[in-house]
Amino acid sequence: AFLVTNNGGANWTKVPATQNTRIYSMSFPSSSMGFAAGGIQGVGLNLFSTTNSGSSWLLLPSGNTALLRSIFFVNTNTGYAVGNGQFATGVKTTNSGVTWTPMTTTGQTLNLRDVFFTSDQKGYIVGSQGASANIQITTNGGANWTNQTAPTVVNPYSVFFIIVNTGWVCGTGINILKTTTGGTTVGIN
Repeated sequence: AFLVTNNGGANWTKVPATQNTRIYSMSFPSSSMGFAAGGIQGVGLNLFSTTNSGSSWLLLPSGNTALLRSIFFVNTNTGYAVGNGQFATGVKTTNSGVTWTPMTTTGQTLNLRDVFFTSDQKGYIVGSQGASANIQITTNGGANWTNQTAPTVVNPYSVFFIIVNTGWVCGTGINILKTTTGGTTVGIN
């Protein structure tokens, strides 16, 4: 189920989902259009959309049975979702979720946990393989991904940027990594 508020969180209304699944992430590229990612490993049923500010949600066919943990839309047409699978799983849409295309990420990371874009071309995904950190960057809208080196071992769960070059990656333990160069160099904060 989804919860929706129209008064800044003073009250919440439960909106049933079309399928029984877990939702891990949402992205609203406009006030009325939104997308959600989740699922049950090996089952799919993992992407949903709304065009009425969350009053109702539709299941989107992703062609993917992975557990999708994060979704991010750069505009109402283009979005990305990442998650867990036999190998790292990432998908991209350029038509508001009507169709999704697999992305090829680098390495053998099994657990991609978050995706964030600072523009329509530049984005980041984070995940891990065991205790090894994995931070990847694209500068061409997800066509290619390059590994970035983190100065410390961290099991990253989240990536967030406030402006194009200033962002953070956080994970288990007390590790928070900060960059002011778009990931060219990553320091510890």
